[in-house]
Amino acid sequence: TRQDLAEYVKDGYRKNVVVFTCVREIANSASEPELVVYKLDSDNERVIIDDVKDPLVSLLDKPNPEQTQFEFLYEMFVHLHVFGRYCIHKARSKAGRVIQLWLLKPSRIKPIPGPDGAIEFYEYSIEGNKARIPATDIIDQRFPDPDDDYNGLSPITVLGRQGDLDNEAVDYLQAYFHNARTPYGLLKFKGIVPKDERQRV
Repeated sequence: TRQDLAEYVKDGYRKNVVVFTCVREIANSASEPELVVYKLDSDNERVIIDDVKDPLVSLLDKPNPEQTQFEFLYEMFVHLHVFGRYCIHKARSKAGRVIQLWLLKPSRIKPIPGPDGAIEFYEYSIEGNKARIPATDIIDQRFPDPDDDYNGLSPITVLGRQGDLDNEAVDYLQAYFHNARTPYGLLKFKGIVPKDERQRV
């Protein structure tokens, strides 16, 4: 659900240093190699196209006016490893040619399937406003979830219990030191308590 996705960001990526560091390192490493365009020559060999006037080369080099290729890929991999999916909106010219690529936050987009189960369109919501985007204008890639046909499985879902324990341990230590390192309570016994009884308590 959208609430779950919001919690992945709040309690996982933004609060847990281990989750944040892992996602950042993956996104950095995966975004470093430069994307290239190539075609097959008469010998069926790959030939790299480096002409900046080529529409696809230009698009990959600068997916949109606000992001470089690295920035775009970095955010894309952050979405994938936090939300379990990324959604790219293909902005088109009046002639129908793709001229820009924009990442849409997965927590704001919802796939709407038709009678046959195939996605007909996507519903994008932001601040109460909703817009329909044709399925042909969205690139939707996700980590497969055997229990969900339309949404990805966030790695944070699998790490949820360990992440919660880690966050709670940090919160406890922080409260402990803010409380002048005074424990919340002490148990006092009358007389001598055997070792095995102390351990049990």
